Amino acid sequence: MRNNAKELALLSLYMQRTQRAYERYRNDLKPMQEERKARHAQELEQARMLYQLADAEGQDYDPQQDGFVFSLPELKAAMDLFHRGVKAKRRHPLAKGEQSARISAADEKSGANSPQEHLEKRFTAGSGATSVGPRPRTMP
Repeated sequence: MRNNAKELALLSLYMQRTQRAYERYRNDLKPMQEERKARHAQELEQARMLYQLADAEGQDYDPQQDGFVFSLPELKAAMDLFHRGVKAKRRHPLAKGEQSARISAADEKSGANSPQEHLEKRFTAGSGATSVGPRPRTMP
């Protein structure tokens, strides 16, 4: 019985050490992964710009010649995504953050502290209503 208790205590100690080592390695890994992802995004943006320049000049582009690990289809997809994002910002003012700026300016005028208060004041102003929502039905 005493022998089993000693083995159980050792097993518990080893499990604690393993758990602490796992947590330490995981905590060390997270910043490295974030750095790698940021570097990947930066390199993809550089390769996309070089591909776009070559395309505008009517030249072929091979990202491996510039030391990138990206494939041409991957660069084309990144360029397509970039251009769609630019087009969306041009066409939709909400994508630029103009709506939040308009609400903020209106909040200052109306004295509202939040966008929700702004909406409540806007929809209840002059109507005598005290809340936002559907109007009650009236019976004939």
